[in-house]
Amino acid sequence: MGFTYGIGNAQIIQFVEVSASSGVQGLIGSPYSTNCAWGDYNNDGYLDVYVTNWGTAVSDAINELYMNNGDGTFTEKGTASGVGSSNNGISAAWGDYDNDGNLDLYVVNFYEQDELYHNNGNGTFTDVTYQSGINIIASGNEIDAVWGDYNNDGYIDLYLCKYYAENELYHNNGDGTFSLTVGSGVRDVRDSEGAVWVDYNNDGYIDLYVVNREQDNRFFENNGDGTFTEISGTLGLNNTEIGKNCVWSDFDNDGDFDAYVANIGVNNLYVNNLTNFSDAGASKNVRYSAYGWESWDAVWGDFDGDGNDDIFSVGGSESNYEATSLFINSGQLYGYVFGDITGNSGVSAISLKATSCSAADYDNDGDPDIFITTNNENVLYQNQKTSNSYDFLKVRIKGKGSGFTNRYGFGCKVKVYEKNTPSIFWYKEIRSGSEPPELLFGLEKGKTYTVEVIFPGPDKKSITEDVTIPRIQPLLITEQ
Repeated sequence: MGFTYGIGNAQIIQFVEVSASSGVQGLIGSPYSTNCAWGDYNNDGYLDVYVTNWGTAVSDAINELYMNNGDGTFTEKGTASGVGSSNNGISAAWGDYDNDGNLDLYVVNFYEQDELYHNNGNGTFTDVTYQSGINIIASGNEIDAVWGDYNNDGYIDLYLCKYYAENELYHNNGDGTFSLTVGSGVRDVRDSEGAVWVDYNNDGYIDLYVVNREQDNRFFENNGDGTFTEISGTLGLNNTEIGKNCVWSDFDNDGDFDAYVANIGVNNLYVNNLTNFSDAGASKNVRYSAYGWESWDAVWGDFDGDGNDDIFSVGGSESNYEATSLFINSGQLYGYVFGDITGNSGVSAISLKATSCSAADYDNDGDPDIFITTNNENVLYQNQKTSNSYDFLKVRIKGKGSGFTNRYGFGCKVKVYEKNTPSIFWYKEIRSGSEPPELLFGLEKGKTYTVEVIFPGPDKKSITEDVTIPRIQPLLITEQ
């Protein structure tokens, strides 16, 4: 399409590769890293990252936990903390399943038994897999796991994606154990690559989108009674590409969540029309990149801080090196069309066999940085966003737990308005995945905004607070 990001815009965004100096490249000789998950496991205010690894002919598969030292560097603590699993790890998910204020860790292993690690609150973890009852008698091969409180009881539940077997939804019993649900309607039988919990229709109950490889994707609408109805065909989300992942964002700032599906082939940007979705990948200029077409993963982030979510994607395969792609959202003035600024951004210098990507503010300077896992060394790009008229607001949520909202606010939605104006400037949701349970909002300096947190549930209980930008400290909203 006709929108092209000019060099003046591109200079606003610059990334610098700091993998070696930060210490996150990988400590094993020739590891095959498969995925990552960001979370502040020791509650020191700095984000740490867990990396899952796959065994090769020349290396053992030892997962790594990189503790953030708060000075731009990391120290590997996997084995010392008790989470240095030696299985063939494929993904991981942080989540506080017992609402004690500490992030616990679920590790997905393709061949072996999955692992649930309870955070002891002192920098160490205890393997509680067998007493928890999750996936003990396993069938098929696990590939992904996502936390989400589907029944709004204040405890996060777990959905498992599998190859060669039915996917599984485990209900959190609130006592440290989980039960496999029967009759919930989400036991999809396809080769699932990943899943996302998202409240697409804003009814207060999280729904579930499942990405399947070379089979139609599935969308399960939450009925609010512990069951789901599959409506992907009705919504127009039954994509049949070679799917790898799906990420959701309100990229057009209209108050509902849209979906970007990364495929080995052309990608799809599904615009939420409330009753259905329409594919705008071609018209919004994100169907494919000039730098490669085998998309392995993608992530949303307002990388230039202008109040619009952008897309970063990575290409990867077992046999070919693929380049990364950075698409910048032009905003309302240009119809939310994206411009490919990869060549001027600092993220195009390295072609990778990437396996995942994520965005997180690891250095606490207020902008999203980019982390990539590959079949060799991990890559960390530090965002060097030039100071302009925008700055970032970081929002975290603390739920009350049992009977209310889960401790880290999974499923909570946040609206940001310019004070005393009716139109939404931002709309986001805290979800389980590679990104941490916190939200970044690019906002204009010198203005006051109203931040509204909407807690899960049909009553849409909310808390509002006014903030003036810039604000250095994160905004913590505590459920009342």
